[in-house]
Amino acid sequence: MGLNKVPKVSSSFWITRQRVDRTKHLLLSNSSYSHRQRKLTMAESTSLASWKLHNRFVDIVRSDASPILDLIPSYNTLEFDYNATGNTVALRMGEYGDSEILAHPNGSVTKRVVRDSKIRKAGTVLEVNRPMSGQFKAIAPFGWSETMQQGITTPMSAPAHALVLMYMHIWSLKMEKGVVDLPIPKYQSLYDALVLIRNALDTDSILPVGQRKIPAEVLAAYQNGAVDRSEPLEKEDIEK
Repeated sequence: MGLNKVPKVSSSFWITRQRVDRTKHLLLSNSSYSHRQRKLTMAESTSLASWKLHNRFVDIVRSDASPILDLIPSYNTLEFDYNATGNTVALRMGEYGDSEILAHPNGSVTKRVVRDSKIRKAGTVLEVNRPMSGQFKAIAPFGWSETMQQGITTPMSAPAHALVLMYMHIWSLKMEKGVVDLPIPKYQSLYDALVLIRNALDTDSILPVGQRKIPAEVLAAYQNGAVDRSEPLEKEDIEK
């Protein structure tokens, strides 16, 4: 797996450590959009992770898409369903009509009916096998990007699946659910997910206020340079 280029300086280790030590509030913050939380190093944040997962997160922090991690909600603002018997986890992605939408580690998406109606009973589970209409209220940051939201179907698009897996891994590590069997998110797909969100931020920034999907405080942080965009890195194809 290759890495994005690091600027040539007298001490490449210092640059690498600086970027890793800017590990995003996403991993540990108790506030969705706080930029004042203590930021632990990636080594501290993923000390229980397999080396593959640890390296994947380090790669993302070193990439030019990493500033987006400062803007998306923390894992602890999302809702997860954990089944202790089967050691399985699902991420609650939002609501659609009478159902809540759940994303699963294998890339599938289901609707779980939450209230009885003349057609269905609460608890009924149905597979989502095509993109949902405008009735679907997706959670942030998936609802910020139309492309990301359209990818919440079975099977999920590669970027949507990678971002779901990233959140699941962080939640599992922080909740000490080490027994959960989760695929490692692909680097390129996770990078693409962050780029899609960055594109959505750029688009929302030029829309009239009433048409925006992204919270004002997030756009303000993005527009005002609260996120460190110094030393952008050049995106390369990833070596297999």
